Amino acid sequence: MQNNHFKVFLGNLIKNLVLTFALLSFTNAFTQTGPAGVGNSSSNVLWLRADQGVYKDAGINTAGNNDSVTRWQDMSGNGIHANQTIATKRPHYYTNIINGLPAIKWTASKGSFLESAGVTTANNASIWVVGSFSSLASPNPGILQGRPSLVANPAAPGDKSIGMWVDQSTAKIWGRGIQSNGTSRDIALGTVISSNTFFIANNIYRSNKIDQYVNSAFSNNTTSFDGTLKSWANITIGMQANECWNGNIAEVIVFNKELNETERIIVDNYLAAKYALPLSTNSLYVQGLPLNGKFAYEVAGIGRVSASDFHDDAQGTSFVRINNPQDLNNDEFLIWGHNNDDLLSSNLYSMPTSVKERIGRTWRVNEVNTSGSAVDVGAIDIIWDLSNHPGPIDPNDLVLMIDNDGDFSNATTITGATSLGGRKYKFSGVTAISNNSYFTLGTLNFKLTPLPIELLSFSAKKINLHEGLVQWTTVEEVNNDHFTLYKSTNGVEWFELTQIQSEGNSHSQVQYEFLDNNLQQGVTYYKLTQTDRNGTEKQVGIIMLDNSITYQDIRLYPNQVENELTIELPESSTDFLVMITDATGKTSNLVADFTNNSILKADMSSYKPGIYFVRVANNQFSYSFKIIKSE
Repeated sequence: MQNNHFKVFLGNLIKNLVLTFALLSFTNAFTQTGPAGVGNSSSNVLWLRADQGVYKDAGINTAGNNDSVTRWQDMSGNGIHANQTIATKRPHYYTNIINGLPAIKWTASKGSFLESAGVTTANNASIWVVGSFSSLASPNPGILQGRPSLVANPAAPGDKSIGMWVDQSTAKIWGRGIQSNGTSRDIALGTVISSNTFFIANNIYRSNKIDQYVNSAFSNNTTSFDGTLKSWANITIGMQANECWNGNIAEVIVFNKELNETERIIVDNYLAAKYALPLSTNSLYVQGLPLNGKFAYEVAGIGRVSASDFHDDAQGTSFVRINNPQDLNNDEFLIWGHNNDDLLSSNLYSMPTSVKERIGRTWRVNEVNTSGSAVDVGAIDIIWDLSNHPGPIDPNDLVLMIDNDGDFSNATTITGATSLGGRKYKFSGVTAISNNSYFTLGTLNFKLTPLPIELLSFSAKKINLHEGLVQWTTVEEVNNDHFTLYKSTNGVEWFELTQIQSEGNSHSQVQYEFLDNNLQQGVTYYKLTQTDRNGTEKQVGIIMLDNSITYQDIRLYPNQVENELTIELPESSTDFLVMITDATGKTSNLVADFTNNSILKADMSSYKPGIYFVRVANNQFSYSFKIIKSE
C-alpha cells in the first residue's frame, strides 16, 4: 500500500460517499439486530456474550478453557470491547458452565475486572446481566458499574453513575443511579440471590424511577428519580470501586434508553431460553426446554402490553424476521427460536413430495399471553434474509413450511414469496402459524433454486487472508469415481480448481479437503460435482467463502487518544478512505502518515477532547469506530 492509497473526503467525494452511506442506512433501517430482536446498534450500546468473541489476547486468538481473558468483544456493532491490559487482573474463560454454554469467571482475590470505554451515554438506560456468585467476598461486590470516563474504578458514591451489586450481609441485590445534579438514588435491597445459582438481573432507569428485576419478577426500586443520569461513558464488568465479583458472568446487555415493558419481557425470555433459567413471571417461551426440542437459539419476539407499549418487528441475530401482525392485542406475544441444526439443505429431511429440498434448521414458536394461554396475533409477514446464500434464487421456488408435530412430510406449504431486494424474500399475510408450530424453508426446484448442498457437510473456512480450506464429508459412496471442485468469484463463471479421487464404494463417513492458497479478497464461490465410474457427473453443492475485510480485521488504538491514533489494516487492503467526525457529525481534517504498508499514524494532538467517530472504507467494506480524545 502506498501513500496515495490514503485519501481525504473532499468535494464530490464527500457528497457521493455520504449519499452511499445514507442509502445503506435506509436499506437496513428496519432490520433489528439487537438481543431478541430488540433495538439496534444505536440503542443497544453494549452486548457481551461469553459464547462469542472472548479472546486471550487483544482480539486475534479466541480463549480456550481456563484461559485468561484480555478482550471480551462487543457484539452490538459499536466496537466497545471490554478489555483488561493488566495480566494479573484478568478473569478466566470456562466452557460448559451453564446449559452447555461458556461463562467468564471473576476472582475477588485477584481483583479481576473488564472495562468497556466510550459508551454512547443517555439519561435513561436498560441493563441486563446473567451471572452467579460462589461467595460474597466484600460488603457490596460489583456486578456492573457505569462511570465517568476519566474516573477509574471510583469509590466515591457520586461517581457510580449506574450500578448493580449484591449486599454481603443479606445476599440481596440492589444498585444505584446518580442524577446529573449529583444526587444519589439507591435501589433498595431486593431479591435474595442464592450462591452458585445463575440469575437474570435487570435495571431499568426510567424517567421517574429506577426499577430492578430478577428473573423477570420485580425486585425493588428507588423512591424517586428525575430521569437524568450522570455521564457513564465507561462500564466496569465485575467490579465496583475495589469490590470485585467472585463468580461467573455469561452475558451483559446495555441499552442507552428505557425499554418498554413489552421489550423487557421479550429480552427476559430470550435469556431464559438461552441459559435454561426459570422466570418467576412472564415465562412465555417454553420451546427452549429440552423436552420441547431445545429451540433455544437466537430467540426473538414481538408482542404488546398496551396500545402504547408494543414491539411488532423483530429479527435478532438470525436471518428470520417477523413483523406486521394484523391482530396484535393487549397481552399477546409471538416468540420464536431455532434448534441450531445445520443450515445446509438436503432432500433427506422430512418434507412434502412437492418440496425437493429443505434446510435442516427448524424454528418453533410460542403464541401466548403472560398466563401461557394460546392467543392469535393475526396474519404476520415472515421475511427470510438469504443475502449469504451462494446460488441463484427464484422467489417462486421458495416454500415456507409450517407444521404442528415437527414431521414436515405433512406440512402446510406456502408459496408466493416476493423479493424485497438485497436477497430478502417475504411471505405476506401468513395465518397458518399458531402456538407450538414449527416452520422452516424449502425449495420446489433444487436446480434453479438450490438450497446449498446435499452432502452430509460441505464447507469452507478462512485460514488467513490468502488461504481457504474447503472440506466435505460423505456418508455413503457407490461406484463413485472422483470429485471436481470448481471456483468462481461471481457465482456464474467457474473454473476447475482440482479433481480428487474418491473412495469409490464406502458405507462410512469419509472426509475430503482442499487448501486453496490463492484466495482473493471478497467473496469466493466453490462448486462441487461428483462423477460416477460410468462418466455421469452430478452437481452436489455450492458454498460461499467470504474473505472480506471484517470489523475485527481493522485495529484502532489507543481507544483513549492523547496525541497519536494508529489505524492498522490487513496487508492486502487497497485504496481505502478515512474520515473522522465529531459527535455532532462535523468532519475534521486528518493529518496522517503511513509507517509501513498497513499502518496509518494520525496526529490528533490538536483535536479537542471528546468523542470522535472514525470511518474506514473502500469499495468492499465500511466500518465505523468510536474513540475518545482525552486531555
